[in-house]
Parts: sequence; C-alpha cells; structure tokens
Amino acid sequence: MRDDSVSAAAARARLASDPLRPQLHFTAPANWLNDPNGLIQWQGRYHLFYQYHPYSAQWGRIHWGHAASDDLAHWSDLPIALAPDPAGADADGCWSGCLVDDTGVPTIIYTGVRAGAEGQCVATGDDALVAWRKHPGNPVIAAPPAGLETLGFRDPCVWREDDGWRMLLATGLRGRGGAALLYASPDLLHWTYLHPLLTAYQVGEVCDPDELGEIWECPGLFPLGDPADERHVLLISTLPARRALAFIGRYVGQRFIPERLTPLDAGPSFYAPQAFRDARGRLLLFGWLQETRPEAAALAAGWSGAISAPRILSRLPDGALGMDVAPEWEALRQAPDATLGLALADVALAPGAALDLPLLPGGCFETQVDYAAGATDGVIELDAPGERLTIAWERHAGALTLRGPDAGAVAARSAPCPDDEPIRLRLLVDRSIVEVFVNQRICGSWRFYPADPLATQARVVAGAAAAQISAIRQWRLSL
Repeated sequence: MRDDSVSAAAARARLASDPLRPQLHFTAPANWLNDPNGLIQWQGRYHLFYQYHPYSAQWGRIHWGHAASDDLAHWSDLPIALAPDPAGADADGCWSGCLVDDTGVPTIIYTGVRAGAEGQCVATGDDALVAWRKHPGNPVIAAPPAGLETLGFRDPCVWREDDGWRMLLATGLRGRGGAALLYASPDLLHWTYLHPLLTAYQVGEVCDPDELGEIWECPGLFPLGDPADERHVLLISTLPARRALAFIGRYVGQRFIPERLTPLDAGPSFYAPQAFRDARGRLLLFGWLQETRPEAAALAAGWSGAISAPRILSRLPDGALGMDVAPEWEALRQAPDATLGLALADVALAPGAALDLPLLPGGCFETQVDYAAGATDGVIELDAPGERLTIAWERHAGALTLRGPDAGAVAARSAPCPDDEPIRLRLLVDRSIVEVFVNQRICGSWRFYPADPLATQARVVAGAAAAQISAIRQWRLSL
C-alpha cells in the first residue's frame, strides 16, 4: 500500500489469493502490523487499533491502524487513526498505548517518538472514533523520572480510580531488570510520578527475576474476579526473550503484591497483548501473532503479522488464571457432517497410535478433543505438504505442560492443573496460524507455513500411555 489513495478494500483484494494469509484472524489491509492498541467497546461496537506501517511489510514509521466489529469475529477497516507528525512529538512514530472514556470524550494516550526520545502523548476523538485531534502540548510526559536509569519509556496503560487517573509505563531499570512505573493525574494531561508498581527484583518469592528480562513492555493492570479480594492481573511482555506473562496478585495501596506467575502463551509468536473490559464485564485480550518466517518472505508476500483470536481472562476456582477463546468465535463453526466436520465418541488409542482426522476444505478449522479424567499425555499433529507441526501436552504433580516444536527455552510452558481434571484440547487452525487451548489453563500460538496450507490435516496421537478419548469433534471454520 505504497500509494495512500489505494483503499483498504483494494489492498485486501490484492492479497486475497495468498494461501498463507489468515481468513479469520485480523490482519492489516496490507503491509506491517504489530501490537494491538486502544481496545475498547464503544457504543456497542468493539474497536481494535493496532501498530501499523502502511508503506512496507517490515517495521518502520508506525501509525495507528483501526478496525471495528460487532461480534469480535467480523472486522471492518476504518481510517488510520494516528499518523506521525513531522513537526510533532511523534515525528518518528505513534507507538503503543490505550483508549479511555473521559466522561464521554474518547481519549488516546500513546507513546510518541522523536529523534529517539519516547514521550507520552494524548489525542481526543469524535463520537465515531474516526477523527482524532492531538493535544497541542504533547508530549504530556516528556521524559522518565529524574534519578532513574531507564531502558525504554513507553506503552501507557491508563485507568480511572476514585481520586483520578492512573497510568502504567513500561521500562527497565539498568542492571535491575524490567519494571512498570505508576503515575497519577486528575485530567489525563498533568501527570505525577508515584513509584514503580512492580520491578523484576521484587518478585523473588514468585519466580527467578532473571527470567523476566531487561525491559517490560506493554504492561496492563486489571481487576480479576471479585473486587473485594483485591486480586488483579498484571500483564507484561519481556525483552529480550519476547515472552508474554501474567502475574496474579493483590493491588493494595498503589502497590502490586505478586502471588503467582503464568505464561500467557507456550509458543514463540504471541507477544505484546492488551486487555480491556467489555460491557458484559468480560476481560478480553488480544495479542500480536508475529511472523516466524524469514523477513524476505513477508516482504515478498506484502504483509506481516496478525492479531490473535479474542481470549477471555478469568480467575479459576483454584486461583489460577483462566484463558479461553471468546464464545463469539463458535459462530464460525460449520455444522459437522460428511463434508464439513466430524463427531466421534469413545475413542481408544494404544500408546503411540494415531487417528487421522478428515481433511477439511479451506485450511480453516477447529478440532476439539476431550480426554478422560485419568489421561496424562497426548499429541496433536498437523500435516501439510512439506510441513508438520507437533504439539504435545502432559501433566504430572498438579501441573499441565504444553510443548511445541520450537527449539530453546520457549519450547514448553506449564500451568497449575489438578491431576484428576478431564482434559479438553481446542485447536484453531487458520491457514498459517495455529492456536491451542487446554482446559482454559494454558495456550499456545504457532505460525505454520506449508507449501499448501489448504491441504492441512489434523492427527490425534496417543502419548506414552493409552489414550481414552470421550469425544472428538471437528468443524470447518468460515466467516
């Protein structure tokens, strides 16, 4: 989309024949997409803003793209919301941020970048969230707090408390690891630094601080469940490992006390998630699904990056973080029959035995496998010409582990899970995207680039023990 006059519809039409381009997950009309931003439900419609480089399929001078949906599944492109101003505080990019309702005035708070300096900026919009006016005094926060040696200063997350507004900003403290800085304001324009909400060196009783990286990007703090018990979830995305993590803990007296740490994803693709609460009170989350193919391949294709399926975050009865696909996506299922899906019951597989599931047309499908309560492990494979992706799960000692094909430290993630809990595995395949959800407790996202993604077929494989499966269902997915 080198020419600004080319419409989003024309750009999408030009890329429609690419068999690797997702059909269900949101992608930009063309070119580069990264972090979801400004998530909100406004006048009944869901709005997704996103980091967008409209002139290349590689990261560059970032804008805010914009789309809207009535159902979290079907998205319509809207005009670019924010573009860098050569004379402004965001001359080199309009980086990540959030959108809040300031007594009826939609207000974006984002990071503007100019000559390498990161400052926090404000823009207000019209009632349709289409026309945006940047505050003439930007940046409203021009620099990090005096006396702190920071690495990065970006990605505001803003919410209202009884006495005004609060903001978290992403940073790292040189030699001490990642941190989230807390600010307060009466009006979204004048901000006072309070203190770090949480830092890597404060979490020793929960995890190894060295696992949390040098910088925490895209922080977010949200109540989780009953407000009376003060439990919140704190989202962070760590550099340089590029892991998306969630702390569960108590937010008391402007401080966050971490109690447990949960990986938000077991794969290498999911990063920089943002959450928001909708009109039904649900805590919804989207993440950026990065490409894992060579950059040259994305440049040749003319697009890069996608947004994850919408996830609902919750607190499970045992206190663990729950994560599942928003039920709106179930409307994409085509009824199982001889050509569109599968429904089986009471399947027994010997150790290592495999069951090939039907090849569904279109390269977009969901597979759901329900294992008996005593099941300890299992494997699901995806086969397509020239490519195979293997995802395994296992549980022992009260933990559920999801393992993908990736090399290195990100190959497996674990979460709490009672040993007697039945296992439900949900697999979403959208051409070059694979997302797996197990028992609402652990998720994994992978990119998959076979020669013919329309010929992708799923296979259920028993692990080291025999598999007793109460049900297997499969649906073709279509908008």
